[in-house]
Amino acid sequence: MSNHIFDALLNEKIEFFKSSFTKTSEIYFNEKKKLISPLEYGIHKEYACKEFLKFLIPSKYHLGEGFIINANEEYSTQCDIVIYDSTNTPLIESGNKQRFFPMETVFAIGEVKSSLSKSQLKAAINKLAKAKSLRRDNSNPGIISRKTEDKFDNYNHPFDQIFSFIICQKLNFKVSNLDFDEIYDKDILDQDKHNMILSIEDGLLLYKHTINGKDKIWPFPFSQNKKLKNRYIGKGKNGKNHFLNFAEHLFNFSQFATTFHPTFSKYTIHSEGNILDES
Repeated sequence: MSNHIFDALLNEKIEFFKSSFTKTSEIYFNEKKKLISPLEYGIHKEYACKEFLKFLIPSKYHLGEGFIINANEEYSTQCDIVIYDSTNTPLIESGNKQRFFPMETVFAIGEVKSSLSKSQLKAAINKLAKAKSLRRDNSNPGIISRKTEDKFDNYNHPFDQIFSFIICQKLNFKVSNLDFDEIYDKDILDQDKHNMILSIEDGLLLYKHTINGKDKIWPFPFSQNKKLKNRYIGKGKNGKNHFLNFAEHLFNFSQFATTFHPTFSKYTIHSEGNILDES
């Protein structure tokens, strides 16, 4: 069973997204296929991704770009896409409009790329992993929303972590030859690894989880205290199977993702100063 209205609208979003990433992007190249405006081309791709993602997540989440920060004076490099709880995220912005997001209210982060070589993929996934790890030291947090009934264990439950993904045009290597243990830096924890990699021309990379004897498509690299093996999903006969799986898993995570309170006193150094009480 399906709803033809929802299905038609989703298909429309997918087709617009694919067209924006491929056909429309041709205006940024000259007749020799050389990129003539890299900055505008990057902005164009990010806009196309955001329009697609807006359809998949609840309206309480907004999409931006910027840096992730925590209360330990750690910060990420700039993320192409930051999905955050708009209701509980303070506007932390520099004079030149660079945006900084406290890790407590960030739902997901993403990178938008064109064609990726194996070395470029390595740089992208390690960048995301380091940004994702900024939520690791989060003991005794104030919880705004948490759907899982499992005991809070600082960082180990997937719903308590930041979701990470890459969207690209194409992977310029054989997926069958890909060994993530080789391309992740040695200090990266399994929990910090990517959730999904969506290649428009190739398919979707995520994970395989076995539950009650049945293999499941899973968007988490580490679940139930187990490191999971990678799984590749092709485009399918309809040419959009990878998009549908990406959409489903991102939407499902948005329903269960934990949101924490960013505690003001943790982010700033202050003293009580002189105190005068009424006698």
